[in-house]
Parts: sequence; structure tokens; C-alpha cells
Amino acid sequence: MKNLQHLIDYFNDRYELENQVSFRPFFLRDGLVSGRFGPVCLSSNFTPVRDAEDHERIVGHIAQLSVVNNDFTQIQTVAAGSLLNQVINQPADLVTIINFDRLSRTVHLLNYLTIAHLDTKLFLDVDPRHILAVKYGHGTYFEEVLIKCGLKTSSIVLGMNLNSQYADDFDSLLEGLNNYRGRGYQIALNSQFGAGKLESAFIEKALPDYLRVTAPELANGNLQLAIEWLEQVQAVSEQIEVETIFQQVENEIQSTLADKVGFKLVQGGFYDRPLIDHLRCL
Repeated sequence: MKNLQHLIDYFNDRYELENQVSFRPFFLRDGLVSGRFGPVCLSSNFTPVRDAEDHERIVGHIAQLSVVNNDFTQIQTVAAGSLLNQVINQPADLVTIINFDRLSRTVHLLNYLTIAHLDTKLFLDVDPRHILAVKYGHGTYFEEVLIKCGLKTSSIVLGMNLNSQYADDFDSLLEGLNNYRGRGYQIALNSQFGAGKLESAFIEKALPDYLRVTAPELANGNLQLAIEWLEQVQAVSEQIEVETIFQQVENEIQSTLADKVGFKLVQGGFYDRPLIDHLRCL
């Protein structure tokens, strides 16, 4: 923990110097690094990405933000892209978005050091607005953080949510993602049930290393629609040779869907529970 505290002190010094403030956002408590941002404290929750045929084989971890209160108990786990609106409840200008992304990724990286392995990847999300706000040198700042922690860009997979609201900015987003890739980062695109032709076209242009597909909730008899959509997604990914991750799998029906469609990598609470939980009647 002594080396971890040294890194925390370094990044606090850097934060104060860069922002010309007397404020140290990063702190260590009970072995976990957190960061203060506005009225909340942010920490990390890592969920394994597993081989669909061998759930014991872990290929990486997806980082999510945990919002913690003053006694350091977790309030909720949220996606980075939605936290500014859900929790902080303030207008998200471009400077705020960039600072938030940088702080949260630094928190994740410091916590990841305790579980990092040479042959696994850390999946981190980046806000599309951050990509658009940075005009050049995407990933340079975070690469400096990685180097300080003894890691390489090749161990990081940066994920971006696909969203048709950014359709007019797809070319700029593509340029930003290519800038990240040029620095050695791998790229993931995150897709949800119902994504259409615009998103598929962007996937084919971006040629990501991973496609993260969120498991549909399968309510109101939409199972067949979900199967058809997922098979279309798989067809696109196979055509451009992209690894797919079926994520946020929380129940047996979703797990069966992953097997039926043929996903090679999976993630979610269903796979994290002990085996005995899946064998209820034995």
C-alpha cells in the first residue's frame, strides 16, 4: 500500500498544479482509492469478462463507477456517461466532462493495480463529448498516467457508447478513436438492443477491437425480436472480425440467449454468482 499511497500523492500534487487549486481529490481508505468530484466520492467496481465456454477464464475487467457516501459505503454503481446527469445534477460543460473523465479513469487505474495481470485487459468508458472536445492528442494525458503506474496503453480498452444523437459527429468521433488507437489503446463500441443502421455503419467504419452488446431485458414478449437483432449484430461482427462481449447478463434466460447466438465472451452478475446459485434444486 506504500507504493499506492505514493502514486495517490503524486496525482494529487499534479491535480493541484494543473488546476492551480489547493484541493487533493484522491484518497485511500480501507485499501480502495476514491476521488472527490463535486458533492460525491467516486470509487471503482470491476466485473470480470469471461470466456463463454469456460467461465473460470477471465480475459479482462469492465470498470464501473461506484458512488460512495461519507462512511465509505456504496450508494450505487453507475455508468460513467450517465453519472454527471444522474448524481452531480449540474450542467456538464466540456471542461467538466474532460476533468470528470480524467479523474474517474485515474481512480479506476489506481484500483486496478491491485488486480492487474499481464494477460488481461481493463475496459474503461470514454464519454463521446470528451472525444469531441479534445481536438488532437487523444489519450496522451492518460498515457502519462499509465506510464507512471507501470502499465502500457495496450492493456487498456477504451469503450464508447453508440448513440444516434451523435450521428452528425460520427466523422469526428471516428478520428478521435483512431487517434487513441494510434497510441496503442484498443477500442470497444458499446451497443444496446434496438441500435439501427446508423450504428451498424459506424461499427463497420470504426473496426473496433471489441463490440460490447448489452443484454436486453426481454420483457413484453420481445425474445424473438432480441434474437433477430443479436444475430444481425453477430453477423456484422463476424464480417469485420470483431470480438463480441455479451454484457450485463443477470439471469438464466439472458445466459441462454448468449449461448444461442454464439457470443464468445460474457459479463454480468449471472456468471459472478457461485455455481450453487445456478443449481437451485440440487
